Amino acid sequence: STKEELVKILKNIPDDVQAVWELASGYWGTFIDDFINYATVAKKPVIAATRIWVEKGALIYYGLDTSIEGIQASRLAHKILKNSGFSPPAKWDRWVFTCSSR
Repeated sequence: STKEELVKILKNIPDDVQAVWELASGYWGTFIDDFINYATVAKKPVIAATRIWVEKGALIYYGLDTSIEGIQASRLAHKILKNSGFSPPAKWDRWVFTCSSR
């Protein structure tokens, strides 16, 4: 799809369409403003895959928020390692690789 094709579709959202659903794809991210603007004109909510779309004006997102997952994972790692007698390895990159490859 080209931007012109997308704009043509968004300018003609049928009345019986209840919302604009953005599929999780890096491709559509370049058209955030077009999706939001044309859906707003058509009075249709935008449902998106990431929080970035909500920050731009979408109603809701259905994807995960990896930054929040990272915060929670670090809290869990801290709890696990806190009383384990763990001492940091000399080379963190190898330790992280070893843990993540198990």
